[in-house]
Amino acid sequence: MTRDKRIINPRLRAIALEMEQEEINEYGVYVALAGEIGDPHNAGVLIKMAELEKEHAEFWAERTGVMLEPQKWRVRLMVMLAKVLGLMFVLKLMERTMGVAQEKYQLLMKKVPEVVRVSADFTKHEMELLEILNEERLHFMGAIVMGLDSAFVGLIGMLAGLTLAMNDTSLISLAGLIAGISIALEAGVGEYVSKRTEDDAQALKAGLWTLGASAGTVMVLIAPFLLIKVGMLALLWTVVLAVGMMAVVNFYLAVVKNTKFGGRFREMAMVTFGVMVVSGVLGLILRRLFF
Repeated sequence: MTRDKRIINPRLRAIALEMEQEEINEYGVYVALAGEIGDPHNAGVLIKMAELEKEHAEFWAERTGVMLEPQKWRVRLMVMLAKVLGLMFVLKLMERTMGVAQEKYQLLMKKVPEVVRVSADFTKHEMELLEILNEERLHFMGAIVMGLDSAFVGLIGMLAGLTLAMNDTSLISLAGLIAGISIALEAGVGEYVSKRTEDDAQALKAGLWTLGASAGTVMVLIAPFLLIKVGMLALLWTVVLAVGMMAVVNFYLAVVKNTKFGGRFREMAMVTFGVMVVSGVLGLILRRLFF
């Protein structure tokens, strides 16, 4: 006779239902992603992960007495994020979401001892599968961050100095665009040469990722000066855009590399805006001396 494994306690059953919904949602996301991506290797890994998540959901279904379905809106959202921010970002983000539920797991472990063994086993296999996923952009994150840093530090400082020196947005945007292109080219070529000296076969790709990241950042930071006629207002919007981009990039890195968000973000912001303040002061001094 099969032992009834269902959880009777209403509070614990509610927690188990939450766990089951998360697991079946992840199953739905993995299956959807496997059908979207063109890489057979990654698709195979995702199918294996989906099978594990289905086992998770079935484990909880035995204890809740109901088999839930994936939430379609959640699946669509994660697939959209994967297309924009990459496969690994979405997978790591989902793993973080499950990590937040550890307190709930602790409550269930006291009443359902099997949770300890099953949770540890499933987590081990999931981590192993995550490690064998391949995604090109992750191999070049260092190059991308270098491109972003070059544009942030070099261009924002220059824009601040020019704004406080002349306050003419037409001239500032022109000078900024010329300087920004030079900064992007210098960063891209520098990364390529650095990788070539290490005999890295991916040197050209690394240089192109750096160039692309730096050039994209330059265009975003210059945009306020092309659209706004008041220099200080344009500079303010450039600072707002820079902070937003720094936050997005550092959140992305924190998720995919399992690191804390605050430290890297503060460091990048302090260096960038430190250079901006010094350049602004120099701009004011030069304006007083020569204009």
